[in-house]
Amino acid sequence: MKKSTWVTALLIAAVTAVGAFGVTHGNAAPALSSSLTGDSDLAAEAAPYLSGVRDRVSICVWEDGRFTSAGFGADANTRYEIGSITKTFTGMLLADAVAREEVDIDDPVGRYLPLDDAPVASVTLRELAAHTSGLGEWGDDERDDTWMRWWVEDIRGDTIHNLDLEALYDRARTDSLSTRGEYRYSNIGFALLGHALAEAAGISYDTLLQERVLGPGGMSDSGLTSDTDRNAQRGYRADGRAAPPWRLGSYAPSGGVYSTVTDLCQYAVRLIDTHESDAAETDVDVLGTVMAGTDLGWDVSEDGDSFVLSKTGQTGGFQSVVALAPSASRVVVALTNTANDLDPLVQALLEGGR
Repeated sequence: MKKSTWVTALLIAAVTAVGAFGVTHGNAAPALSSSLTGDSDLAAEAAPYLSGVRDRVSICVWEDGRFTSAGFGADANTRYEIGSITKTFTGMLLADAVAREEVDIDDPVGRYLPLDDAPVASVTLRELAAHTSGLGEWGDDERDDTWMRWWVEDIRGDTIHNLDLEALYDRARTDSLSTRGEYRYSNIGFALLGHALAEAAGISYDTLLQERVLGPGGMSDSGLTSDTDRNAQRGYRADGRAAPPWRLGSYAPSGGVYSTVTDLCQYAVRLIDTHESDAAETDVDVLGTVMAGTDLGWDVSEDGDSFVLSKTGQTGGFQSVVALAPSASRVVVALTNTANDLDPLVQALLEGGR
């Protein structure tokens, strides 16, 4: 065995052992907090779905005009990384930009971003929003098959994708788009979409998000994770190991927002109210656009004449779910600082009513 190979193998073995030691000796996996806030009935209803590695959880339910919240070691205004729920904000910005005639949904992204004559330049905004651009998850994904990704993501629980704009564009330019026309979930696709919309508006993505989504929605406890550490909390991986905060740099439009259950509940209710209003003067009808077949970052399930919109987000140490059933006038949001599944909880609360 070559010396360099031997040293690498020894390093891997040592790091793996240290990681395992950290979970089982002195840094025990967290348990669900017994400190409760908010509605005790909602907390009791949620508790059976919160087994395993847990720490803090915040829940909000809106039904028939009434908000109810509960928390375990947290409250309705505790901030969490929300990961890919961010994509629904970028989708809303797309619908808004189309309504303002700043863009056409079938415009090529190369009209707004410096992608030269690379294949990605011809991809449309519609394809980016629908995950049919052919772009990989992070763009040119083969370059991530290195020991560095293993070290940063598998061992540290962080992300290697905290990149600047030029690095983002470089990954997009070198992607072969081998699956174009087929569904392939793409974080870089929504990142490019967000930056294209910002270019069309002549402002940064951060400013665009604040002026057209967060500000009008009264979401004062939400923003990009790189902006502030106020009320930041530690996250945990699914196995209980601590995970550092994710900083996604230019990938922010695909997953870089922090929020609270209060803000996200208000956001979802705003979508329902706008859809049900015949004279929405300031907000675009996102639900109507999605129902008409245009993807805006949401997952849609239909049951007869009714439908449910939902979105799940995950970072290294956080899990988040928002779901809304407009016909039932019900919204459920659950956020936690452990990267463990919340879908069964949200599904039960969405179907059960209160």
